[in-house]
Amino acid sequence: MDGRNTALITALLLISTLLVYPGPLVPEVAASIQGDAPPASGDWVIEQNTTLIDEELTITGNLSITNNSVLTLENVNLTVGGSFLQLNTGAAIQANDTWIYGGRLTIPAGSIVNMNNSGLDFDEILISSSQVTIANSQIYVDDTNGITLLAPALLRDNQIFDR
Repeated sequence: MDGRNTALITALLLISTLLVYPGPLVPEVAASIQGDAPPASGDWVIEQNTTLIDEELTITGNLSITNNSVLTLENVNLTVGGSFLQLNTGAAIQANDTWIYGGRLTIPAGSIVNMNNSGLDFDEILISSSQVTIANSQIYVDDTNGITLLAPALLRDNQIFDR
């Protein structure tokens, strides 16, 4: 067999393999949770740094972030089915391309929130920390409770809507 025939046969085998292979050419990123996993039901208490990536998650109870822990959310839809999402002093949320839904969001003094290209949909948002940055995001609140700012927060390039 000459070099041209070998090259032709190799090319045909490669093309046939690509046509038969059912998987993606680029590996898919799997959804993941690292740190404190959410419970099957009830309150979710985060006591260590926890990261969620590419998740769609509904918890039935409240969400509390304690012990100076950081909850990092990347491309997540998180619904808090209980009445509140509470950060304790020193706790933090870092979120990109994420939506969080719930009843009341409480951000006390000394806690940190950094959100970008994300969304919040809560009945009430209470911000007492000056270390809050929410940018390029959408914020939906109940028009009877709304957003209460007890400290200066950076809400930049957002759309804020009453439900």
